[in-house]
Amino acid sequence: MTVEKPLFNNTSFIIYYAPNDELFTNTIEFYKDILNFTISLEKKNECWLCSSINTSIKLILNKEKSASLSEINSNIDNLIRHKISKDWKVLQSSVSFNCNDLSIILSNLKSYGYHYQINPDENYPNEILTIDPLGSLLGFIPSSKFTSHNIHNLNAATTTTSSASKSLPGGLLPPPTTSTNFKRRNIAVMTSGGDAPGMNANVRAIVRAAIFKGCKAFVIKEGYSGLVAGGPENIVEMQWHSVRGWLAEGGTNIGTARCKEFREKPGRLSACKNLIDSDLNGQF
Repeated sequence: MTVEKPLFNNTSFIIYYAPNDELFTNTIEFYKDILNFTISLEKKNECWLCSSINTSIKLILNKEKSASLSEINSNIDNLIRHKISKDWKVLQSSVSFNCNDLSIILSNLKSYGYHYQINPDENYPNEILTIDPLGSLLGFIPSSKFTSHNIHNLNAATTTTSSASKSLPGGLLPPPTTSTNFKRRNIAVMTSGGDAPGMNANVRAIVRAAIFKGCKAFVIKEGYSGLVAGGPENIVEMQWHSVRGWLAEGGTNIGTARCKEFREKPGRLSACKNLIDSDLNGQF
């Protein structure tokens, strides 16, 4: 599976490759039955599935580009084997959808006999995970947990805008409107000094919190050295998925370095100039 952009924050589309006709057909049926996607274009070896707002899935029958049937089955078997003992997201990255009522998703999964995992439990579900026929891991998260722009709502019937309540076909919601006095800020984070436990977890939290609040998130690589050097190779914009998997990683993935230039006034002035040139409003 290739994700051009994450399903959080301005998703364009997803590309799937199926190794044979059976999985090609099964995948189409899965996204129609569980996520209520509709077929917008269908050819012999290609199918476009679309939601009523701007998410599309392009499914291609291509044995060469797809994982092999044995790899797909092995991946699915591994997830099912650890259904009780491990959180599936520890074993594999996932694509997440937003929905108002997890009970509808759960009912669909039970009706069609798909394997699923509920976090933390079925009495108080915060997330449902399931596996599509190609072995991709999908997550379903209630609307109350995420409110950032362009998260795809699967089963809400209406949405309230600044002027009126408006229904959409397929029960999907458009991106929420923002207040006219809201100013989108650019927030940067960098790490400095020696490596320590929790540095990556903190960077991940700051990046996702900034995006969640409607801001742009940036990282400054190699500590004060990257701040003094500046440029797009050192001050990098991050997406929601950019920090996926960082929670369990030690050290700092964005680097840290000694910088004697920053000890002198010219170095600090250069750092300030780079912050201004990058249009950063705040830094951690």
